[in-house]
Parts: sequence; structure tokens; C-alpha cells
Amino acid sequence: MSRSTVRHAIADFLAAGVPAIPGLQQVFKAMPTLIDGALFNLIADGGSGAVAWLHLAISDETRWTTPGPTPAIGMSGTKGVHYDVTVMVAYQYLLPSASTDPTVMPDDWVDSEDAILQGIKSRLQSDATCGTSGPGGSGVIWSAGQNPNGLTISPDEPVLEDGKVISWHEIGFRVTEVVQA
Repeated sequence: MSRSTVRHAIADFLAAGVPAIPGLQQVFKAMPTLIDGALFNLIADGGSGAVAWLHLAISDETRWTTPGPTPAIGMSGTKGVHYDVTVMVAYQYLLPSASTDPTVMPDDWVDSEDAILQGIKSRLQSDATCGTSGPGGSGVIWSAGQNPNGLTISPDEPVLEDGKVISWHEIGFRVTEVVQA
């Protein structure tokens, strides 16, 4: 198990969940070098969309058992490897013309943004192992988002640019994998 294994497990869990997270168009395993604007799928998806990527910041280890051979258990020790994970979310909302839809309110953009963020949060809350335990699971992730302050959402102030509302969010949580030490 490794940092890469944890990263792929989380990205796959967010991207492949059933049902899909409405409005979340793609999950990248790391910051993409280029995001094609068409990927947000603004016209076809009700005028809003988001993409996300993972950032694994700090990692540390905690020894849980005594080092050295333990004949009764057959292992030499266990460590918890902890990762501070951030799901970076880029959101866009295409401002509709008031002449084409007079029912649109100036703050309607926030409804689909809230739904996307809640969808990501709900997916992460649905399985503390991010889909890696149970029948056929690899057991990569022992727990995700189960520490104090389980999941945190930090938004930036949105900006208006080229007829769109654009905003960025960070959804942070701690992940623990268990490795033989």
C-alpha cells in the first residue's frame, strides 16, 4: 500500500459511485494541468457543473504494535499511516439571461453549488473505507473522515467572470491506512 494506492482508491470512489454525484463532471486523481471548459458541461447540465481533484498534503505514521516478531500473531508490527486529504472542487455556473428566463434570481447559482458539495460530502460519509473493504475490497483505507472534525468544507468567495459564477472549495478529511511495520 502506498500514497498512490490511497489516492487512486479515493478518486475511484468519488468518480464511480452509484448514483453519480449530480453536477460533478469528473474527478482527477491530482491537480490537472489543463481543464477544458467544455468538461464543466454547463449547457447540458442545467447551467452548472464542477470538476474535482485530490491533494494529499501531510502524511504521518503511528506505530500501533510493538516492533519485532510476535509468534502468536505472526506479524512484526502494525502502523497507521495517516494522510490529510483535500478534495479540491472547481465550480462554474453560467449566468442565464433575464430576458430568456425572468424567473431566475441573482443568487440561484448557489443551489446547484450546494447540491454538488453535499453530494461529495454524502458520498464520503456513505463508506468510511471509500469502498475498499468488504467482499472483493482491497482494504486500502481503514478509515476516512472519522477523526474529530470529520469533514471540513472551506469555500472561497465566488467571482463573476465572462458571464459565469466561478468558485473553488476545499473538502478536507483525514485518511488512515494500516500497514505492516
